[in-house]
Amino acid sequence: MYNDILYNIKFKRAMADIEKSERDRKFCCHSIEHSLDVARIAYIISLEKGLGIDKDLIYTAALLHDIGRCMGGENHDVNSARMAEEIMRECGYDPNTADTVVNAILHHREKSSAAESLRDIISIADKQCRQCWNCRVYDECRWRDEDKNKLILR
Repeated sequence: MYNDILYNIKFKRAMADIEKSERDRKFCCHSIEHSLDVARIAYIISLEKGLGIDKDLIYTAALLHDIGRCMGGENHDVNSARMAEEIMRECGYDPNTADTVVNAILHHREKSSAAESLRDIISIADKQCRQCWNCRVYDECRWRDEDKNKLILR
C-alpha cells in the first residue's frame, strides 16, 4: 500500500513544497531520498533484530515521517502525524495501522536505542541515515557533536 502514498496528491504537493523550501539549505535535507533511506535502514534493522515488522508499515512510516515540514515551524512531527492520518485515510489504510504509523511519526525525533518497535526503528534509522562524517558544513551544524552520525554504521 505504501506505493499508493507516492501517488497521493497531498503527499506529492508536500514533498514538492519541502524540496522548494530546502533548495538552498546547507544542512540535512528531507527529500524523498531521505525518506527512502530511512525506510531501507529501518527495514534492515527489523530484519536483523527479527522484529517481523511488515515492510509496508515501515515504508509507510518512513515516507510520511517528515511530511509536515512543508508547513514550516518546529513541530514537524505533530504536523507530519496530522498529514499522515489524512493521507493514509485517502489511501485506504485501516485505523489500527494508521495509529501505529502516527505513533512512530510523533516519536521519530526522540533518541531510541532499543530497536523493539516501529517507533524505535524509524527513530534510529532517521539518525543513522545521516552522513555527518561526510558533511561539508559539519562544524556549522546545530546538532550536538555526540548526536552526529560519525560512522557508516553504529
